[in-house]
Amino acid sequence: MRSLSKTINLEWVNEVNLKEFIANELDKISSLGFCETELSINAEEIQLDNNKKLILIRMIQECLNNSMKHASPSLISISIEKLAEQVTIVIKDNGTGFDLNQVSDGQGLGNLESRMKAIGGEITISSAPNQGTEIQLLLSN
Repeated sequence: MRSLSKTINLEWVNEVNLKEFIANELDKISSLGFCETELSINAEEIQLDNNKKLILIRMIQECLNNSMKHASPSLISISIEKLAEQVTIVIKDNGTGFDLNQVSDGQGLGNLESRMKAIGGEITISSAPNQGTEIQLLLSN
């Protein structure tokens, strides 16, 4: 069953354009009236192997869900930039933010970090109470 699920996911992700996927996710958020969204793209085509793309898509979904669930932002923005062989995706909200030094019961941030390591990328998380949150995903193609 797990193998079938992976096959279906990889077939689906093969057809998905990363930029279009992100634009659609942000459109869903704004059309629901949850908050305003912005998308800035400074990249031509982003070519990633399907495994990396699938993990990146799941991470972006998780970041957006966390923002909506925990931060109560009025704005969520995503910027995509490709320089040489590196793709940078920045997911930012102007919500409640949180203290990075405060221990959490959840495993969300740890999961994001381990997923990025698994695909050879880096993640940087910046947040502070009442200052919003910025998550930067750096990935070499």
